[in-house]
Amino acid sequence: MFRGRQLAWLVVGLVAVAPGGWLGSEALAAGAAGSSRHPVTVSPSTGHARTAFAVRFRAPLAAGPVASLNRHYWITASGPSRAGCDASRFVVISRARKGERERVVLRPRKGSGGWCKGTFHGRVVLVSTPICHPALACPAFVDMASTVGRFSFKVR
Repeated sequence: MFRGRQLAWLVVGLVAVAPGGWLGSEALAAGAAGSSRHPVTVSPSTGHARTAFAVRFRAPLAAGPVASLNRHYWITASGPSRAGCDASRFVVISRARKGERERVVLRPRKGSGGWCKGTFHGRVVLVSTPICHPALACPAFVDMASTVGRFSFKVR
């Protein structure tokens, strides 16, 4: 079934995600970070086609290289899709300190008709990936992701 290297990487991957394993209990705590302890806010809550929406949250964990992992915060928002307007945005925060207040501004793309009208739903997600060095094999495990919080805004 599994041979040599395959079994070794399977074990590395299992240790990485096991409680108290390679990722440690801190990563598991991030899964619970999406509670009211780390709220995500958006301002304004209602806008128009050209409104810039500011998303704010407190980083439950540091982002950037940490031990053998690289952590990022992904901020996504999506809403109704129509021709000629923006239905989604995606922003990455690559560096943050634990406990630091983060702010990301979501703007419609230049040259578009602005945001599509309707309700947009978004998430802040902490994503951890292995740091792989060019000369070494990289652990074969799925990126670890946990939702920090959710938000929504309306476009009229």
